[in-house]
Amino acid sequence: MKCTVAQPDLSVALQTALRAVAGHPTLEALGCVLLEATEDGLKVTGTDLSLTVNVVASAKVERPGKIAVQARLLSSFVDTLVPGDCILEVKPAPVTDEGAAGPPRALLTVTAGAHRSNIHGLPASEYPPLEPEGHEAICSVPPGVLQQMVAQVQAAVSSDETSPRSGILVDAKESRLRLVATDGNRLAMRTLALAEPLAGETWVVIPAKHLRTVAQCLRRPGADVEIWVSASHNAIGFSQERLEMASRLLDGNFPQRYEGIFPKESLATAVLNREELQAAVRTAAVLADGKGEALRLEVGPECLTVRTVASEVGDDEAPLPAQTDGEPVQTAFNPRFLLDALQQVTTERVQLALNADNKPTVFTPVGRDDFATVMMPIRTAK
Repeated sequence: MKCTVAQPDLSVALQTALRAVAGHPTLEALGCVLLEATEDGLKVTGTDLSLTVNVVASAKVERPGKIAVQARLLSSFVDTLVPGDCILEVKPAPVTDEGAAGPPRALLTVTAGAHRSNIHGLPASEYPPLEPEGHEAICSVPPGVLQQMVAQVQAAVSSDETSPRSGILVDAKESRLRLVATDGNRLAMRTLALAEPLAGETWVVIPAKHLRTVAQCLRRPGADVEIWVSASHNAIGFSQERLEMASRLLDGNFPQRYEGIFPKESLATAVLNREELQAAVRTAAVLADGKGEALRLEVGPECLTVRTVASEVGDDEAPLPAQTDGEPVQTAFNPRFLLDALQQVTTERVQLALNADNKPTVFTPVGRDDFATVMMPIRTAK
């Protein structure tokens, strides 16, 4: 293998592929990126066998070939080089003593500026085989929209990685794409209307940490992201220009009837300025922090009051002007959950549809119907 690639392009490709490399790999090869010079350029691949990231950097290829090199070492090394051309070439590794332990070695030479460097690696045959597989397209989404969708639901993901609720549901059918996350106490749902009706239906659950990585890797500005499922329906993928990512799916049952969690009626509604409510909750949460205390939301005539009483610390209340309708309601919530929900509302005003202590409350942005969070209250002494 021999190719020439610009240092900034190589650095970005390595940093992107590195996101899929495990921090403490069980095999030496899984701590590597695979460099492959092809007619399309220099393909850089990182994987932990659960998530795979491929990036193709523009390169002048003199001789095709491939080699696996320690990912973090190579990325850190390339980052320190001055901008300019990097010449990468695979050469025979020095002969080691017969019977030496470990896999066979390979050698990558890097010529950049004043540097002439040799970096030990592994033959590409030692890298996990990643056989290409056909896939079925779901839809295409602008990168910024997909990033926002992921951000709006990820806080509601369960921290129990053994549960399917540690993933994010991708539910696509008819003319919409939807991401849903729940930890059993709250559920966040983001819907995107599509210009074209879908040919089929997709219901898959992707590990939330993988979808976060996908969102971080996307290029903005950039082309739309094609979302697809593998032909065997055991993986979901995301492709954008010269970037491709594929993740395994989570097994288990995600709540099939999640839409039924949203109450059809409410005892009261309150519409108010999102930033004012967010600031009041953030301040009141200081008293409740670490004390296991809940924040109470109390709806009255033209007012929503944020109240907290921490028996060992003190109390706080903040009446906020609001457009209210319905009965007087008092209900309590986890303050962190409240802040998570409000942070992802993108409009100036937020609507709360509140119920009694045993029924959920729904938070929605005023003027938009594409995002909602439903949250179970906390039972407290009156």
